Amino acid sequence: MAVPSTVTTKDMSGVYVLNKTLSDSVQTLLKMQGVGFIVRQAVLYSTVTVTIKQHTGEDGKLHLDQKQVSTGGITNEEFRMLDWSWSETENRIWGKVKGRNRIGKVSELDNDFLKEGWAQDCIDEGIVETVSESLTNGWVATQIFGFADVDGLRKQVRRIVGRKGDQVERTRSKLRGRDWVGLLRLRRLLPSSRTSRVESRSHEPLYMQIHHTHLYLQHSHSMGGLNLAEWQKLPVSLTELCINTTLRCGQSFRWRKNDSGIWSMALHNRILCLHQDPEYLYYRSLPTIKLEAPLTPPSSQPPSLASETLTADDTLPLMQHYFNLTPNLTELYQQWSAADANFAKKAPKFTGVRILRQEAWEALVGFICSSNNNIVRIIQMIHKLCVNYGPLLGHFEGEPYHDFPEPQALAHDGVEAKLRALGFGYRAKYLHQTACMVTSKPVGWLDSLRNPEAPVLGTKPQPGGEWSAEGGEGYRAAHEQLLTLQGVGPKVADCVCLMGLGWGEAVPVDTHVWQIAQRDYKFGKGKHASLTKQTYDAVGAKFRSLWGQEAGWAHSVLFTADLRAFSERLVAKVEVKDEGTVVKTEEGMEGEEGVVKVEKVVEKSIKRERDGEESKMFEVEEKIVRKAKRRKKA
Repeated sequence: MAVPSTVTTKDMSGVYVLNKTLSDSVQTLLKMQGVGFIVRQAVLYSTVTVTIKQHTGEDGKLHLDQKQVSTGGITNEEFRMLDWSWSETENRIWGKVKGRNRIGKVSELDNDFLKEGWAQDCIDEGIVETVSESLTNGWVATQIFGFADVDGLRKQVRRIVGRKGDQVERTRSKLRGRDWVGLLRLRRLLPSSRTSRVESRSHEPLYMQIHHTHLYLQHSHSMGGLNLAEWQKLPVSLTELCINTTLRCGQSFRWRKNDSGIWSMALHNRILCLHQDPEYLYYRSLPTIKLEAPLTPPSSQPPSLASETLTADDTLPLMQHYFNLTPNLTELYQQWSAADANFAKKAPKFTGVRILRQEAWEALVGFICSSNNNIVRIIQMIHKLCVNYGPLLGHFEGEPYHDFPEPQALAHDGVEAKLRALGFGYRAKYLHQTACMVTSKPVGWLDSLRNPEAPVLGTKPQPGGEWSAEGGEGYRAAHEQLLTLQGVGPKVADCVCLMGLGWGEAVPVDTHVWQIAQRDYKFGKGKHASLTKQTYDAVGAKFRSLWGQEAGWAHSVLFTADLRAFSERLVAKVEVKDEGTVVKTEEGMEGEEGVVKVEKVVEKSIKRERDGEESKMFEVEEKIVRKAKRRKKA
């Protein structure tokens, strides 16, 4: 909602959340500042809630304390003293940095980009100006805090100009006003700043002081800025395939998106690049260097890579297979909508969602990593897995691309210990043991569990057998076989069946889908009051009775519609928006777990599972929810 006019730079205290739709990308600025790929991906996929406390400290000076909570599970606190004196700090992301802060005048700013667009109260009363200089990487950043009118609503806006040598980057971000909490409650969340002027603390070594900023790039990122002569194109509408939705809804964890809107991934011994407009899917397959599985993490220095596409390019059939383009998705949506009013209500905002036909082994590993986890951390784990055990295919835009490691690469002695050192936790044991089990079976065992109607690339489809409300016999047999593997429970098995083995009737039911079933399909009462094995099966049977043989596909559309990353599509005006990362938890797995209630404007309040170490974040969210409920009663 709009920030109240009573909230000015004299006292910015309150709770805000980043509006990614109105803000620009931060990727180039982060890269200029030397921030690595994993952190930049975390920024891309995370949403940040910012709690600000502006106050006069015991030292008699004006302070601005800020707590940032990302949906990736990272909490970061900053304490600024607005006295324009220099102080130094050091952290694992930026190295040594010095900075100073003050309430300044718009008229005294020496950059037109930083001066423009501010509300009249900011012009009259001043803006918050911060300057940071890297003592290790040579960049300088000036950030301005203030308020501005955006589409008729008052928003907190932050503008940044970053410089390093001759490179200049500009960014604008808008933070949407949220429920306002009193200073007493804020003091419980943000300790007073006393002696230190600039300080940052984080539970994990990820991005810190720029969660809320998004870059404004000076060069063109439209398709007109790309050299189309180097790209091939496939006619496909956004109703039949939308990669910006399909590649972000928790099916695959290796796709990367850059500032140009180009998606890229190492796939089938090539680096595949994609870009989409309303009429075409543009694609380009880059040649690779000689395949070589790393014994140690490979060099970050990229060798030269030819720009020409492969001579005998089989990328088109690969994409048609990978994106499962044969079914007419418009007809499927019509069929599902006719059978289910809830689907008919939500699906029009989420057209083009397709179930990918991934390699079974990659899907298995990805969803074992999803146990008691969130999307940002899953992406980090899969990236580490590929860097340390997958073959290096080449580089794109200076970044190394590794193909997915084979089971044999994870079946060696010492793998579990190394994965634990890399932060996989208890999943390290599951991955190593499952790799050993898969390699001990006959070659092709995992693919033998596939739906014959959805075979591996280059194989002709065969009839899949009779189908029933419980799913086909082949699906049930594949599900039972997967349950014999380490780290695989019913939900992970269904994820692999649906997104790795082509069984469209598989319906993964995690705690998030369970919330959908309770809210929209009358579960949660009587014998189905809790998510037992019987209830799990009943939810799947219910969805199959509604949507038929591709029930898992239809369920994934509703799953996507319920993701907070896409929640703004459901309403024209969102008063409280808190985009969240879906946490996927497998019932019965070991590992830390916590539950937090978060208000969702589009729907009712729902439960999200987080790692237990994030208890501070839970307190903030709980307070926001309670405050929101009191406002409704007022």
